[in-house]
Amino acid sequence: MPTSRLVVVLIALATAGCMTVPARYRQPERVYQPAVERVGVKGLSSTEYEAVDGRFLNDESAMKWLLEDTRCARQVGPSNGDGVHVEVESVGTRHYGVGRTMVRLVEACTIIGPLVGLPFPGAADGEATARLYRDGSFVKQLKTTSRVGYWTPIYTYMRADRKGIGAARWMALRDLADQVAADVCGARRVATAR
Repeated sequence: MPTSRLVVVLIALATAGCMTVPARYRQPERVYQPAVERVGVKGLSSTEYEAVDGRFLNDESAMKWLLEDTRCARQVGPSNGDGVHVEVESVGTRHYGVGRTMVRLVEACTIIGPLVGLPFPGAADGEATARLYRDGSFVKQLKTTSRVGYWTPIYTYMRADRKGIGAARWMALRDLADQVAADVCGARRVATAR
């Protein structure tokens, strides 16, 4: 292999990262028979984040999209306070942990880690909360959590942290959309996924 190709391969390896998304999030969402005509969605946070597929979403647009995928309601749109509606909020945080912190410190303090671009471990936690209302009356609160782990070189860890946090939020919202659909549609789940 010529020297120039070797340099290109080494640079690619040094700047590439690896994020493992659990298999269940790569499968289609559960599908339900429509039980209500319309579900309104109101996001309590307007902060945009990068979802797993690279799109930038906020809580309201993500939940609307994920609820549409469950097919529980014939229409999902902005909340007007009537009928069934959900107020949703999600947060994502970087998860340090003792083991990851120790590996990061060792790699950051050695000359080989930054020079070669050894992978840095990272993880992010996501949490999503929904308050479900029917005809203006509070019914219940639902909550989900998720965690995603990843490895990235020191050169790109800040971008990987942002992507990891976005992925964790999206995964928590996906689980939350399934809980909302299961609560609204009950036993009307379709046996096969799309």
